[in-house]
Amino acid sequence: RMSDQHPPACDDSQLCQELAGHRDGIAFHEIYMGDPDSRVVLESANFALVADISPLAPGHTLLVPKDHYISFGQIPDCLYAELDEFREKCIGLIAQKYEPPTILEHGSCSSMMNSPCISHAHWQIIPNCQSAVQIFEADGLAGRDIISWRGLKEPGDNDLPYLYYSNGNVHRLYVEKLSKRHQYIRVVLAEVLGIPEPEWDWGLSLRPDLLRQTVRGLSGTGR
Repeated sequence: RMSDQHPPACDDSQLCQELAGHRDGIAFHEIYMGDPDSRVVLESANFALVADISPLAPGHTLLVPKDHYISFGQIPDCLYAELDEFREKCIGLIAQKYEPPTILEHGSCSSMMNSPCISHAHWQIIPNCQSAVQIFEADGLAGRDIISWRGLKEPGDNDLPYLYYSNGNVHRLYVEKLSKRHQYIRVVLAEVLGIPEPEWDWGLSLRPDLLRQTVRGLSGTGR
């Protein structure tokens, strides 16, 4: 783990504490009560791939840093090489088990730290949802293509919120006219997947069978 960086303390999304092994007061452990014991399916020194707490489809996962950063635009340069390698492993694993995935992020800024949305950096990785970009465009979001995820550094350095879309070699960044709708990315994914209102909201509708299926399918442990 990093020793020369001092990221801010984790917010109440609890991902840092969960990844550090804490159990008391952690939403995942309170909901799933040991079945499964962990939702981590792959990890490196500083990153982890975990099943979404309420997957919208089999294979719906989150790639997260183990330390607290509010967006991937604020990940320090010293972790870029590790993240490049780990990201490719995650994409390959999901593509092998399910279908080639789409990656989406709602990158937070400091003014969103106390909002109801999770402000711990997380890439949502979900198989076969490439049409999400069409919904972004139909909703009037103004986007531009970037070379790779490293282009997120620009809004990160300027403490700006953003939306990020990636599928294959396509990387698209949105920083203007962002939707203020709660859990906007899950709303978009629900539209792609045909999930009715309000079942996309993880606070209202859990999918324990899908989480367990995802953990078993990607970890290969049968747990």
